[in-house]
Amino acid sequence: MGVNMRFGNGAVPQETLESALDFKVQWARKGHDGLQYAQIDLVSECQYIMWLTIDAFIEKFGAGIATLLDQRMIQTAALDIGMPFYRDDLVASLTVPSSTCLLAGRYGIAVTVTYYAVAEGDKAIEPA
Repeated sequence: MGVNMRFGNGAVPQETLESALDFKVQWARKGHDGLQYAQIDLVSECQYIMWLTIDAFIEKFGAGIATLLDQRMIQTAALDIGMPFYRDDLVASLTVPSSTCLLAGRYGIAVTVTYYAVAEGDKAIEPA
């Protein structure tokens, strides 16, 4: 699993975004709409998400993200939770704590869960 804070559909320069957030961001390739998006890796390749860490990030940077949205410097902000889906799994689910949803919603941040197929030989983490 991995968790990113993703900012999309914006034409703001990297320096402006980083200055507004007071945080270093990664620039990703252009999306299907032709606009770049930026992201901050919050959790990468782990079996368990530390929700208190995610909540602390949102509490610290949420107001700045809301300002960027209000000023239309970015059009979207999403907490993107990447979850592997193994070939032999019939179902997969993920529960996002209400505290995280509440914090995200307070600042206009969407919560997205992205399931991605993982081949048997590509398992970096054994499923629980």
